[in-house]
Amino acid sequence: MSAPKLWVVAGPNGAGKTTLTRLHLTGHLPVVNPDDLAAELDILNRNSPLVQMRAGRLALLAREKLLASGHSFAIETTLSGNSEIELMQRARGQGYQVILAFVGVDDVGLLIARVKSRVDDGGHAVPLDAIERRYRRSMDNLGYALQMADRAWVFDNRGKRGRRTLLIREEGRLKYVSSSLPMWAKRAIPTALRRRDRVHRHKHGLKNFAADINAPELTR
Repeated sequence: MSAPKLWVVAGPNGAGKTTLTRLHLTGHLPVVNPDDLAAELDILNRNSPLVQMRAGRLALLAREKLLASGHSFAIETTLSGNSEIELMQRARGQGYQVILAFVGVDDVGLLIARVKSRVDDGGHAVPLDAIERRYRRSMDNLGYALQMADRAWVFDNRGKRGRRTLLIREEGRLKYVSSSLPMWAKRAIPTALRRRDRVHRHKHGLKNFAADINAPELTR
């Protein structure tokens, strides 16, 4: 029997985490997303601090319950705190295979514009200072998350053509790295984790990412 999987879909607010999750994970396994929980608690007041706080607590409880069950599940996170890194570490200790999908962009202004557009369409809001603060912390934590993950994809999502695969790691080995990393990736990904001297041939991109997600054993 294959090991259960913990999928960590991470990145700053407005980077495109939810789109990636809904395209490839939703419907295959439980997904813990505080924003969805806030909407379930009170759709009309989902952006209020009280509702956001309650949703955050419920998300933590849901993670713990799923981890204790031994079944595969996914979380969405800005990766701006320590709890997700700790969760990844504990999951590995309990026999989980930890898989990271990180989505980033260079321009915080682009993230702010995307969040504003989302709010205009009825989505959840994020304070400007929180977007900026979480962006910095998310980038600071990416290196730690990569080291905790058994497998990892890093995507850039700044362009109109969709996500571009920047890096793939499996079992501590670099499988693919783009020859043109954006500045945010150069700063956030430790050099030792993106060295090109031992890159193995590997078909990369969202096609392979999706194929891996849809593996039959995922829903265990």
